[in-house]
Amino acid sequence: MDKKGVFIVSIDLELAWGFNYELLKNSRIALKYVSIIKERSRRNVRTLLGYSERFNIPFTWGIVGHLFLPSCSRVSDSLSHPDMPRPELDAGKDWYANDPCSDLNASPSWYGSDLIEQILKSETKHEIASHSFSHVDFSRCSREVALSEIRKCKEIMKEYNVEPKTFIFPEDKVGHLDILREEGFKLFRFKPEYPWHNVSLGRAPARFLTLLDLVQETVSPKVSEPIEASGLIGLPWSLLFQSSHQRARAIDVVRLITAARRGVDKAVSENRIFHLTMHDYLEDDRLIYALSSVLSYVSKLRDRDRLHAETMYSGLSANGK
Repeated sequence: MDKKGVFIVSIDLELAWGFNYELLKNSRIALKYVSIIKERSRRNVRTLLGYSERFNIPFTWGIVGHLFLPSCSRVSDSLSHPDMPRPELDAGKDWYANDPCSDLNASPSWYGSDLIEQILKSETKHEIASHSFSHVDFSRCSREVALSEIRKCKEIMKEYNVEPKTFIFPEDKVGHLDILREEGFKLFRFKPEYPWHNVSLGRAPARFLTLLDLVQETVSPKVSEPIEASGLIGLPWSLLFQSSHQRARAIDVVRLITAARRGVDKAVSENRIFHLTMHDYLEDDRLIYALSSVLSYVSKLRDRDRLHAETMYSGLSANGK
């Protein structure tokens, strides 16, 4: 492909697994989000797939491996998935204590094979990336846990004729890149604030968005190019397309649309990548409608041959990598 700007959307499809650790710690906020997931996630996925087909823009779906299972059960000492090593926890519970060990019909917030079938059958060709098997923190877990999480995902995905080349770390907490490379992955996503100029693969320091950060993100959003690390390609995201509130405010929606459109324009003018990311539990319909506005804008620029709209993996060649 010729060198020009690239627009990418990556979506973390986790359902309740995205809050598993917080649920183990009895977080009230996590309980509220599980309720939001039950109410909204499937409707959101259907809407997002409709948008991708309407505007002919593919997405990268980072999917938690457990969602591929139509069902599971407790088989040994009442443990769920006894073959899987457990990460060390400070919650005083087994990592899989929340696993209902039932099926899609009984516990749809913990299983998602129906969603995966919809993605695979979409008229738009999407990319399916691995998001680990059970949403483990790769920056803190052991090598044994990381390897099992990756191999379990690959094993389950193979039943759907999916061989992932992209890995999206849970919460973008990077770790065990050598294992990813050895297991055949080519690409991973990371937070833009990681200090990659030092190629430090430990835990990044905690960083919270201030009002100044939000203003800067809106006025001059991040665009990027891929970097190389441990024999893999790393691709940062540019904008988290979600509100920090359980119900988006009008000002949040306006800010996100403004930041996204400016980011797209910047990618076009600088021939770089603008990478928008989000979760399946988008909390408010206004965010969904806002995304359609951004996708419409991207499709017009693409149709004028000013921009590529790609998945994470296909975006590498579009950006000249």
